[in-house]
Amino acid sequence: MLKVLQVINSLSSGGAEVFVTQLVNALSSQCEVKLLSYAGELDQKGVSLKEYLKQNDVQYISLNANSEFKRLSAPLRIASVIDEWKPDILHVHMIRSEQFVFLSSLVSRHKYKAIRTKHDERIYPAFVMNRFMHRFYSRNIACSDSAFRALASMGLADRSVIIKNGIELGLIKKLGDEEKLEMKKRLGIPVDKTLLLNIGSMQLERTGFQKSQDLIISALDVGKLADRCHVAFLGDGSGKKQLMQQSERTGVVKSVSFKGIVSNVMDYVACADIMLMPSRWEGLPIAVSYTHLRA
Repeated sequence: MLKVLQVINSLSSGGAEVFVTQLVNALSSQCEVKLLSYAGELDQKGVSLKEYLKQNDVQYISLNANSEFKRLSAPLRIASVIDEWKPDILHVHMIRSEQFVFLSSLVSRHKYKAIRTKHDERIYPAFVMNRFMHRFYSRNIACSDSAFRALASMGLADRSVIIKNGIELGLIKKLGDEEKLEMKKRLGIPVDKTLLLNIGSMQLERTGFQKSQDLIISALDVGKLADRCHVAFLGDGSGKKQLMQQSERTGVVKSVSFKGIVSNVMDYVACADIMLMPSRWEGLPIAVSYTHLRA
């Protein structure tokens, strides 16, 4: 039977991480599949994704390389997993994992086919290693048109294909006006304000918050919107405390709610008036796809 090793940075509340976890579960009925993350679980959502894999009997490998020092050994440890399990295909997600897998190939004795999925439109720096890495991956999968354009700009159009992120249509809810009001009450959302919804990871990266939650809070303050709007933030991550402090500092704390990781995301989507996704970089956000279909 075909053996596929999926590799990603971590398990967390990010859209790519949730998508890959669902993909691995779907593939498990068609082939032998394992999921490897070098950094492990970063938040409560990551813990729940790990439990989801366990419940579905999907093998998950965490290297727990969650510091820069520990990550120095990640390529060697990935090579060890590859040599022991001998997968036919490696499917890699996110640039750091792409780099680690490429470096692991320099010491691994096992030969396999490597492919990768690009989940956003960021262009990789023109480092020498990245140029060699691009040749290493025999196929690139772009999750959106913008991700494909990024690959094309790096000269990889002929080895790239677009496969857009999928969603589960059965999860979509459509509510009437009265039902929306009742749902807002159940969720603890003020019914006399316009509900603005933001969904995404609150991991603070070197270039800021990907989902730009900090810009939303600033806009509430600068635009004098706090009296008319309420923003519900769904998600978690290393920058959550900083965002909460920003809302207090700018005086909009009563007009925002940090709901964390929730199991009823579609309830919030169903009763939201406006979806806010001012991302600093993006591929094809799954939350937006659900919102479009709900409208």
